[in-house]
Amino acid sequence: MPVSDPIRLYPGAGGFPMDPAALFGRAAPLALEVGFGKGTFLAGIADEHADWNLIGVEIAAASLSRGIGRVRRDGLENVRLLCADARVLVHDMLPERSIHRVYVNFPD
Repeated sequence: MPVSDPIRLYPGAGGFPMDPAALFGRAAPLALEVGFGKGTFLAGIADEHADWNLIGVEIAAASLSRGIGRVRRDGLENVRLLCADARVLVHDMLPERSIHRVYVNFPD
């Protein structure tokens, strides 16, 4: 993950499976939101569960940009965002049994 953008995850940076604790700088339950759109729900969960690490995954680049803006505005340290198909994240990028909770509201 480039130093210039600690919020965005980049597939292939750091190898697979990724270490969730290393991504966030702490060990914590990992939750995912598939299709975070504008990031409103994700930001609410991140604020409500500051003790969780959250990854938002979205296939639309415009949604990724909006999500990054929201995470920065809200000062959410426990969120990372990925522009990719959620299946790639779950099957290839994360270790088995590493996900605590998954939210799927309105995915494409």
